[in-house]
Amino acid sequence: MARAAAAEKPELAEKLRMPRGRTTEAAFRCAARTVLAEAQANQDLLLKYGMWDGALDELTGRLAEYDRASFDGHSGRALHTGARAELSVLAKELLAMVKQLEGMMLIRFRQDPNLRGAWASARNVAWPKPAATEAPASGSNQDVAA
Repeated sequence: MARAAAAEKPELAEKLRMPRGRTTEAAFRCAARTVLAEAQANQDLLLKYGMWDGALDELTGRLAEYDRASFDGHSGRALHTGARAELSVLAKELLAMVKQLEGMMLIRFRQDPNLRGAWASARNVAWPKPAATEAPASGSNQDVAA
């Protein structure tokens, strides 16, 4: 349709083309808005060469849906990151409280080996191990080709 309309307005085919290949989300959104604006400005000519009546309204709606979904995705990632940070802080606070409780219980149970053993058993909880902060050293034996 844009190629057909280019017979009357040669620059239109190029202006209505989306970028090829991989692009950033921001570049995609900008290009889509530019194509929409150009199509709206040349609506009569494009209708003459085969664009259906509701095409621009549908494109406008789809771009709005894309923007909402993109916003929701970014918001979800931000919430997830914030929740993970909050969970880490709460876990540290909880661990500090458990250590204080353990100190109090060991003093309380110092005269009773059975209670001390029961406390040690109850205290034996599988705590998650902190993630490794260092990357493996480069040049290790694993890197040597066979």
